[in-house]
Amino acid sequence: MIQLKAIPPPPELTAEVVNKLTEKFMQDGSSVWKEDYIKKALLEMSNYKCAYSEIRLQEEGKYMEVEHFLPKSVHKDKVVEWDNLLPASKFCNGKKGDRTHPIVHPIRDNPKDHLYMIENVLYGKSQKGRNAVIILGLNDPDHLLKPRYEIRSATQNELHKQYVQVINFSQNQNKNQELEVINALENLLKNGNRKEAYSATIATTILNNPHYSEIKRIFKEQNIWNDELKELENELKYCALDNKPS
Repeated sequence: MIQLKAIPPPPELTAEVVNKLTEKFMQDGSSVWKEDYIKKALLEMSNYKCAYSEIRLQEEGKYMEVEHFLPKSVHKDKVVEWDNLLPASKFCNGKKGDRTHPIVHPIRDNPKDHLYMIENVLYGKSQKGRNAVIILGLNDPDHLLKPRYEIRSATQNELHKQYVQVINFSQNQNKNQELEVINALENLLKNGNRKEAYSATIATTILNNPHYSEIKRIFKEQNIWNDELKELENELKYCALDNKPS
């Protein structure tokens, strides 16, 4: 989970429309939140990812559901209130259901303050964080742990491969190889961008990997640690979680 930036409601969702849709829901229980313009705006806000698990939405078998942070069964007047809506996977939305226990809000809270990650497993720093892990099933073995494990392993393998190449470059001082190792690292760091699926997992893996620290040290030693790499690393720091409780 990473912190999302709030965006204004879609222009179609005026106060008048909110009242009309809310009234309709109260009358017949219609799924008034399924308007295309509502779903589209929510997807754009989260870069087409689940606000909780960061899985890519709108792919095969991973369709978005509109999640009501305050359950619609309890807060009927907030059924289309913009600040109460989030994009979620069917899995996370189903797990949360009508529960009202306090959990991390991906916009109002900074997940870094409430969650940490060891390897590919999420833990809570706070009660909100612990509740989120349990209620949302963020460590479900099949739905979330397995894909996080796979992407973490792939990231570690790529870092090891690049580390070997960078050592070879530093020993041979091959100018042709210089561009190759820079491009390879830039491409890897881009995977931890907030727009990418599982960005928190990728960013946390890279920043806490000793091979990355060595690659960065050698790049600085060779005067090839450039502004692009600095910006990409700052993006990783935005997405990454701590790898310890505090």
